[in-house]
Amino acid sequence: MKNSDENSSLFVSIVVPMYNEEKTVGKCIESLLNQSYSSHNYEIIVVSDGCNDNSEEIVRNIMKFANKFDIKMVRQENQGAAAARNFGAKSSRGAIVLFIDADCIADFRWIEEMIKPLSKNNVAGVQGAYKTKQKEIIAQLSQIEFEERFIKLQQTEYVDFVGSFSAAYKREVFEKFNGFDTKFVMNEDVDLAYRISSDGYSLYFNPDAVVSHLHPESLSKYIRLKFWRGFWRTILYRKFRNKAIKDSYTPDSLKIQVLLIFPIILITLSSLIIQDLIILDIWLIVISIISMAKFVILAMKKNLGMGLFSIIFLWARAFALASGVFYAIVMLCFKNNFQN
Repeated sequence: MKNSDENSSLFVSIVVPMYNEEKTVGKCIESLLNQSYSSHNYEIIVVSDGCNDNSEEIVRNIMKFANKFDIKMVRQENQGAAAARNFGAKSSRGAIVLFIDADCIADFRWIEEMIKPLSKNNVAGVQGAYKTKQKEIIAQLSQIEFEERFIKLQQTEYVDFVGSFSAAYKREVFEKFNGFDTKFVMNEDVDLAYRISSDGYSLYFNPDAVVSHLHPESLSKYIRLKFWRGFWRTILYRKFRNKAIKDSYTPDSLKIQVLLIFPIILITLSSLIIQDLIILDIWLIVISIISMAKFVILAMKKNLGMGLFSIIFLWARAFALASGVFYAIVMLCFKNNFQN
């Protein structure tokens, strides 16, 4: 793997885990069948994680007409996305294993762009980027959240984060680290990236390797997602304590917002009794809003209303994440769960 010409002839395996994805998996696979990369040089492995809807039938119908493509479907009992990806990887034969979620649509050059950085010395894995065509305000703000993170990823040559929505790994490295840890319901992809990067391998972010994705469209769904993100990231930080302080993916502004949200709530309530706390409360609120500036500016570029609403959105995000963190700490302290 010394140059891009060699990479263009590598045989690549694409693993698509799915659990009841009848609304999206068809478009996902169709996008994988329409790639700039030669159809002779990649295979598609769809892993049904115990689907009980029409997902499997949709995949079978596509397979009937995709004669020139190497595509197959394997099935396992419902065990979660991490186990499904591992099963798909074991069923594959490519020198490089790509992962994409069943609710994502790959751009025309996705495979080509995903494997391009692997020609660099010691690059073991690649992270791609999200985009969305959704018009709902929560989905648009969710996309801005990713764009803020992508800006941070581009500030360093190598990263320590690879999200499984658009991921590539050299097979020998993926197998060396035994794939995804199935104990994680979420953040199993971050755990794998931390393990690999901590062992001296390089991970690379390529913003040109793009997939379209469906973000939550309602604030309630977004908050629930962030609660569990906060929970599982806290469990992960128990293994990698240094990453809680600094990583290549999490903006410092987000950390400030999460750390301040509970003190702001508590001091606001307390100031109703102890009026001297009002000044401290105002200062904390101002600091929190200042930390939101970059995000709000990105939202205002869409429109003024979205920019103003983004402040409420960010406070809701901070509360959800902080609540997930708190719940994880309680679980770890009192139930002693998640021993590693």
